[in-house]
Amino acid sequence: MNTITIQKNGKTHTIEVPATWNELSAAQLLRIAKDWESWRMVAQNYPAGLNLYRIYLLFVLLDFKWYSVFTSRGRLINSLIPSRREWRKIGLDDDRLEQYEYLMELIKLSSFILDESCSLTKNLIPTIGYGKHQLHGPSELCASMKIKEFVFADTFFTAWQKSRNVEHLDTFITLIILPSSTTSPFDAIFTGDRSIEFNNMATDYWLPQVKRLPMPVKIAITLFYQGCRNNWEKLYSYLYQSAE
Repeated sequence: MNTITIQKNGKTHTIEVPATWNELSAAQLLRIAKDWESWRMVAQNYPAGLNLYRIYLLFVLLDFKWYSVFTSRGRLINSLIPSRREWRKIGLDDDRLEQYEYLMELIKLSSFILDESCSLTKNLIPTIGYGKHQLHGPSELCASMKIKEFVFADTFFTAWQKSRNVEHLDTFITLIILPSSTTSPFDAIFTGDRSIEFNNMATDYWLPQVKRLPMPVKIAITLFYQGCRNNWEKLYSYLYQSAE
């Protein structure tokens, strides 16, 4: 965790903010995922606008929302932010934004989200409730995934990365999050995996339910898988290099 120190009314206050992907909360991850694809387009077409996104990410890391100003912690954070009149002057002008040195320093706290490859290996949303059903994702580091599950899921994940086709995304999600198993944790055959045995032939049955999941949840799942995949590439670089 990073620590921000604020001096106000003669008192010293400290606020902790996540310093890595794995230190995010589930709520913070979903807020990041909500606009992830939109800002990806901004990065490609208008890189200068990314400073605004970095400021937004800073607010996410600080758990700051518009109604936060009604809390003592929110008022502390609000004291760090330029006034509305100052925001109008700044606009999208990076040169003017850089005049606010303290703000530029704070923005650096969110740099790990954009400037580094995703390193999220902790499943922050392990269980997703849908109606009467529960869907379970892989364990930390995707350690519970079996080879067959990985082969099918990675195929559609790669297709989604290249095409951004929502059909590929939904199929990938269906392959990586599975319904609850009927096996009780108290049964002798319980392996610790709360989901059913992977069966790629059964994905069509769950696909309609997965399609109805909110997009931020889907993107959050892809970010988790991307983090695990990046970890595998570091550990087994020779395998990925040979595959390329």
